Amino acid sequence: MYARCDDDAGNSSLVDSIKLIYDNTPPDCDIIFPESLGVYSCVTWDPRDIEVVAWDTGNGLTFGEVAGVKDVYVAIEDTLREAWWNGAHGIWTATPWIYNEAAYFPLSDSWIYDAFSALSARAYILNLYAYAVDTLNNYIEPNDTIQVALDCVHPYSFLDIGDVNIDSIIFRENFVSDDGGFHVSYPDGGPDTMFWEWCGGTGVWATDCSGDYLDDAIGWLISPEFDLTGMTLDEGQLLFMRINHDFDFEATFDGGQVEIQLDGGAWFVDSIGMPIMGVPYSACGIFPSLMGFTGADAGLSWFDITPYIGRRVRFRFTAASDVSNVAPGWEIGMFDIVRTNPAPIYTSATLPTMWHGHVIDTLTTVDDIQLAIRRIYDGDTYWWDHEAGAFIPTEIWFNPDLVENF
Repeated sequence: MYARCDDDAGNSSLVDSIKLIYDNTPPDCDIIFPESLGVYSCVTWDPRDIEVVAWDTGNGLTFGEVAGVKDVYVAIEDTLREAWWNGAHGIWTATPWIYNEAAYFPLSDSWIYDAFSALSARAYILNLYAYAVDTLNNYIEPNDTIQVALDCVHPYSFLDIGDVNIDSIIFRENFVSDDGGFHVSYPDGGPDTMFWEWCGGTGVWATDCSGDYLDDAIGWLISPEFDLTGMTLDEGQLLFMRINHDFDFEATFDGGQVEIQLDGGAWFVDSIGMPIMGVPYSACGIFPSLMGFTGADAGLSWFDITPYIGRRVRFRFTAASDVSNVAPGWEIGMFDIVRTNPAPIYTSATLPTMWHGHVIDTLTTVDDIQLAIRRIYDGDTYWWDHEAGAFIPTEIWFNPDLVENF
């Protein structure tokens, strides 16, 4: 890094001196306490947005003594892969403590950071760290104090397939009349170590059409390329890639996994992530991500490909086995891409055991807090009755205890 500057008066001499300092903190700010406010673990499939609320708790008698909040920065750590999100480059990296600037939303007086691509669901736990910046760049304790609260706005919600409203089928292949334009590839070991074959008019691609798969083998079933550059969605619509499949692998050791290729580039398993509906991934040691289709199950699996509208995409179905024990393997009987309309979201995943609520009054103390807790079960809505200690059909607001158990 090099720099130079000129003397304003144009009379530089030995008496004059200019210092150049390189600082890797965000421009026009100081890192203030707390640099990291504890650890917030988001054990979720889809964290979506990370919300940061920061507020000034100082009691300064003059404006100059009040810290205020200018900017908020968030660091995101994937603890399972020991990786950190680098928002400037849009990648996960081993370089630690990378802080990314959050966007400010005046109406809610909060900062939200959503410009990151989460790694495979269930295969990560996120630790979140944040710090805030003093508006006047004059943060001095104890007169100035700033508090920061972090939250995962959306704990993962697993969509009930029965509630999905399909708007249109973009592409569908049932493999009855032909192989659908899919083809097989394999590592340098050659065909004797590969999986996958089209089973004629039976309507499936299978790891083996007539028996068990091989030990110590890997093979790739690769789809045609789909051009999504002209694709558009209305508000609330989503785009899914789905497979209807049946698999029977040696549980936890052998399995299958789905990868995506964007614009003819490299193959990524993290970019497409976990199925968000239908038959899920389970722990599977044959893959670096430790997740995949393993054991025995059957049905539809839904992969959210909404983020890749405007790209050219191709899908690869990887089947892999270790050195011992085999099973019938994997059959894929239908592949399609569908556009869905907005639908109710019903939670059937494990929810966090605790939520933290915060109320901020920027002018005076808080006089009263009321809370409403709504539960949707099997399409019906219920509300928490604080006094009765039960959910009831009628909407109700209440004054919560310091800890509300429900």
